[in-house]
Amino acid sequence: MDRPNRRQQVNKLRQKEILDELRKKRNKLNEKRHIEPEQGDVKRDRNDTDVRIFSKKPKKASDKHCKGELESLSDKACHVLPVKEKGKGTTNLIRHSREIVESMNCREVGFYTKHFTDDHDGISEISLMYPGWEGFESFALATLSQNKDKDNEYLPMKDLKSTVNLIIDHVLADDIAEIFKTSLNQKSVQFEINNSIKNRLLDELQDGIQRYNKMIMDIRKNSSKLWPKYITERNTAEPRYIQIVNHVIEQTYDRIIGPRVERLTNITSNLDLNYGELNADFIHDIIIRTKIKSNTIFVDLGSGIGNTILYASIATGCMGYGYELRQKLVDLANEQYEEIKTRGKLYGLEIGRVEFLSGDFRDIYINHPNFINILYSADVILANNRTFSPETNQFLYNLFLGLKKGAKVVSLESFEGFEPRGKQSERVFSNIKQFRYKENWVSWTHSDGKFYIATHV
Repeated sequence: MDRPNRRQQVNKLRQKEILDELRKKRNKLNEKRHIEPEQGDVKRDRNDTDVRIFSKKPKKASDKHCKGELESLSDKACHVLPVKEKGKGTTNLIRHSREIVESMNCREVGFYTKHFTDDHDGISEISLMYPGWEGFESFALATLSQNKDKDNEYLPMKDLKSTVNLIIDHVLADDIAEIFKTSLNQKSVQFEINNSIKNRLLDELQDGIQRYNKMIMDIRKNSSKLWPKYITERNTAEPRYIQIVNHVIEQTYDRIIGPRVERLTNITSNLDLNYGELNADFIHDIIIRTKIKSNTIFVDLGSGIGNTILYASIATGCMGYGYELRQKLVDLANEQYEEIKTRGKLYGLEIGRVEFLSGDFRDIYINHPNFINILYSADVILANNRTFSPETNQFLYNLFLGLKKGAKVVSLESFEGFEPRGKQSERVFSNIKQFRYKENWVSWTHSDGKFYIATHV
C-alpha cells in the first residue's frame, strides 16, 4: 500500500480532531440524558430529538477493523438498551442492522451502497425505537449493489420498513396503533415512513421516524395495556402472532447467521453429518400438531444452529434442549439464543429456558448422562434423521425405549419396522402417523415431502 502524502496526513489529523470534538459534545448530552455513549459520528436533527443519524463512510477492506470480521462478529454487539430495566437494573445487548452492513462492506467494498441519493455522508444510520424494554436499533440506510442477489442477502431498508409496519399493524394493541395510521393535519406516520423509503426521500424519512419515536416513547410512559391479547396469551393459532415470531426469528438469523451462512453449506461425506434446516412454517406446523405449550419440554437431537428450539421457545415459552455434534454449530446456536432473548422482549415476547449441548448422541450415556433424564422427561422430540445411517436410526429407536408414555417423536424418516435389539417383545410406539410438509419448507429441497409423528406407548 502506498504511503499517504503530507496533505492526506493533515486532512486525516484535522478530521480526527473534528470527530473527537463531536464525540465530546455528544457524550455531554448523553450524560444529561443518562444514555451510554456510542461509537460513531452523531448528527442531530434540527429539533435535537432522540432520532440519531450516524454518518459513516464505508470502511476499506484493508482496515484493521475488517480483518477477521467473521470470527470477531460475535464480539461486536452494541448497546441497544441503555436505560435500566425497572426492577432489575441491568442493560442488555442486541446486534444492530448497521453491523451487518459494516461487516459485509469490510469483506467486499461497495457490497452495500447508500439508499438515498441526497445522503452526502456515505451510508447513514437511523435509530428506531421499539415498544418493549425502552430499546432502539440503529438501521443502516443502505441498499445492495446492483450485481448482488436480493433474494438471498440482507436488505436493511426492507427490514426497517417491515419492522415499522409490523409494530404498528400487529405488535401494538389496536387502539394504540390507530394513532400511527391516521392524522388530521398531516400525513400519517406509517404512510410518511413507507413513502419516504419507496421514493428515497431522506428528509421525509427523518421526519417520519422522529414522529414515530416520539409517539413510541409517549406510549411507553402512558399506556398500561401495550400488547394485544394474542401476544400476552401466546396464541400460536393467531396469524398475526406468528408474523411477529417469524419476524424476530428472521431478524436474529440475519444478524447472527447471515454473514456466515456460507460456512453452513459445506456437506461432509458422512451421511450422518449432512446439514439441513426446517423453515419457520414447518416448525410452526410441528408446534400445532404436537401441541407444544409453555410447560412442554422439547428436545431436538441434531439441533444444528438451534433454529427449531429457538422458534418453539420464543413462540410458546417452552423449555428447549438441543443436542448437536459440531461445537461450532452449538456456538452459533448459543449466539442466536443470546440475541433472541433480548430481541424478543422488544416485541413483547419472552423466550423459555433453552440449552444447547455438544456431543455425539450415540455416546450420550458416557458424555452427558444427565441429558438422558431430560430426554426421558421430554414431551416432544425432533430427529431430522433423513440422512442417518440404518445403524444410527436403530440406535435412536433403542434410545426411545425410555421415553415417557405419550411422548411424541417427530422424524423425517419413519421408525416403522424397527425393533429394539434384544427386546423383541417390547414396542416403542403405539402408532406412527404420516404427514406431508409443503414446498420450500426445508433447506435441502424446494419440493414437498413426508414426515412422521410417533407416539410412545
